[in-house]
Amino acid sequence: ADTATPDPVGGGNPAPTPTDTPFPQPTATQAPIPQPTATTRPSR
Repeated sequence: ADTATPDPVGGGNPAPTPTDTPFPQPTATQAPIPQPTATTRPSR
């Protein structure tokens, strides 16, 4: 945000750059846990 938007040194108002601070998107939920791999592991 500092390089993208020249924020005031005084720090009066926050930088209007919502894209600079990406919130924790549901992408974390999309990440599948490596559990099925253990169940599908070949038995030696």
